[in-house]
Amino acid sequence: MSVHVPAPCSVFIDVQHTRIFTLAISFCRFVEAKTLGEQVNQIRIRVNELKTQLKIRRKQMAAQGNQTESESDSVEERILNQIEEEKKNYKITSGYLKGLKTEIEHLRLLREKAKVKLQKDFENWWTQEGARLQGHSAENTGSSLSHVSPLSCMFTR
Repeated sequence: MSVHVPAPCSVFIDVQHTRIFTLAISFCRFVEAKTLGEQVNQIRIRVNELKTQLKIRRKQMAAQGNQTESESDSVEERILNQIEEEKKNYKITSGYLKGLKTEIEHLRLLREKAKVKLQKDFENWWTQEGARLQGHSAENTGSSLSHVSPLSCMFTR
């Protein structure tokens, strides 16, 4: 048993599937962007903590003044290397986040276009159906359906 879907309905279904598909992808990208945003914030916090550690270390070394230069350099170098590594991670993660933002915006525009197309296709179909029914109705009863809107049929049944 197969169901025949009239041509206008299949267009509506295709457009609606496109909207649902882009919405699902957008949701996934939004979740991914949220996670990346949290990662970027955590990286920023770690960099600030490392900078604070570096300042404290330098103040301690200045106050003690009895430690050798090489000892100070190895600790500072380790902290500076960690800061540089976090900065690299920040740049990579924030770059990917910017790309996701662009993709999410593109998907939003695609959904909007599909929505407009769905509305136009429906209005065209409604106009054609109204004209067809008006012609058919005028032949049978002599009445007109020009006052009927697409949504009124939903509320009159």
